[in-house]
Amino acid sequence: MATSESAAQASAYNYAHFSLEHRTMDRLEGPKVGEAAPDFTAQRLADAEAVKLSDYRGQTVVLETGSATCPIYVGRIGPMNALAQRYPEVAFLVLYTREAHPGENLGPHRSMADKVHHARLLPDADGERRTVLVDDLTGSAHMAYGAMPNTAYVIDGTGTVVVRAQWNDPELIDQTLEALASGGPVPTSPQPGFPARLSQDRATQDLFKRVMERSGQQAIADFERARPDIERLGARPPATR
Repeated sequence: MATSESAAQASAYNYAHFSLEHRTMDRLEGPKVGEAAPDFTAQRLADAEAVKLSDYRGQTVVLETGSATCPIYVGRIGPMNALAQRYPEVAFLVLYTREAHPGENLGPHRSMADKVHHARLLPDADGERRTVLVDDLTGSAHMAYGAMPNTAYVIDGTGTVVVRAQWNDPELIDQTLEALASGGPVPTSPQPGFPARLSQDRATQDLFKRVMERSGQQAIADFERARPDIERLGARPPATR
């Protein structure tokens, strides 16, 4: 692919303003339950080494997508860290994607250096202890797995998807891993769609405010502009001001 084509593709993928035009809430693209999980190569944040998903063949993998500007992902870091501690035999991977809510402070990625710099916020500011893999600038792996901001996949040792969720649910992941360990029935994957509700408690409101503010006022304005569309889809977003 020519350099100009790559640059155009990267610019289109790394949008400058959040809106619901960038995602389809009533379906999830990417591998379905029972299908092979697409292999990909990404840069490990800890040491900049290239890592393939297939490097984990023979091991159960929990793959979650996220970014420093996605409040839903950031809010799940604590519970997912706890699961990683509870299931040390499982590989817990975070695929760092484009910024869900770019702003003037944490804008769209224009280089891999940008993307790695933003990804470092996860362990440094948010306490992320799982293995973070930084996707390429055009989002090759992210696109292969549905291009949603906080998708989660559980992949068994043969490389087959056993559960997927358009929005990560730590309780579902826990139940799935317990079933795989015990040989019991694996939970049914939830139907794709926008979250039916977003918690309105103070902690969630504070989380949304913190994540949006560190991205910048533009991110807050874009989110507020999209609020009517989000509410029409069934969710009441927490306050960001």
